[in-house]
Amino acid sequence: LETAIEMWRLVLAGRFELIDLWVEFLSKEHRHAIPRDTWLLLLDFATSVKGDLSDFDEDGAWPVLIDDFVTWAKPKVASE
Repeated sequence: LETAIEMWRLVLAGRFELIDLWVEFLSKEHRHAIPRDTWLLLLDFATSVKGDLSDFDEDGAWPVLIDDFVTWAKPKVASE
């Protein structure tokens, strides 16, 4: 998990407004290996969904881990 987090910090710097929340979510809520579908779609998610998550399509074909992140992060983003 730590390697994945460091890779994402490098690759998504300046592209993913919610990278710090993503890392916090993984560190507190996930703590397992990252599924392949999440690896493949996180960049698409990071570049296509607004930082306030207002345009996240809950019926979209996002990986479960990303769906779980949005559910976890929405209250935090709304309170900022």
